[in-house]
Amino acid sequence: MDEIIIVEHNPVWQLLFQEEVTRIGKVLDTTFITRIEHFGSTVVPGLAAKPIIDLLIGVRSLNIFHRS
Repeated sequence: MDEIIIVEHNPVWQLLFQEEVTRIGKVLDTTFITRIEHFGSTVVPGLAAKPIIDLLIGVRSLNIFHRS
């Protein structure tokens, strides 16, 4: 079984999320993105968490990923 590491909350996690949003905006056509959300335990101030930034990308349609 893999070891799970929990650490104290780190305010830098919000900055890391914003950096990921910037990277995503550089590689995806942002006209298809409806929102990018930071969710999970790293978004809750003061809460210890696994130091992994969870994010969710909402898109207008999945058809942009379909190739004929």
